[in-house]
Amino acid sequence: MALYKSFTYLLTSATTTTATTTTATTTTTAAAAATTATATTATTATATTTLITTIMTTILVLLLCVYREAEKTKLLISSERQKVVEKEAETERKRAIIGLYHITTIFHVTTRHVTTTATATTTTTTT
Repeated sequence: MALYKSFTYLLTSATTTTATTTTATTTTTAAAAATTATATTATTATATTTLITTIMTTILVLLLCVYREAEKTKLLISSERQKVVEKEAETERKRAIIGLYHITTIFHVTTRHVTTTATATTTTTTT
């Protein structure tokens, strides 16, 4: 945004300078021959100012396009970063589920082994 303000200022200053130059040139004309030379100079100054204004406007438009693309890129990066964070959270959740599954499997195997051993001990004791 600072670039936009800078180029707007430059564009305004170039226009003001041209207007001042044209006014000074037309007010200092005293003779008809001088008027013709001044008119030629004023036309050249106006053409130069128009060219400078066109170039500055083009540069301003290009800078705004670059700025817009930079903002789009920042937005894209932040959205991709958010997706990565969400995937990492999903991975952690799945790891936790797998860990709990392993713990419950070990618990069931241990419980089955203890139950089988207890049943075998009870059977041998009663006989």
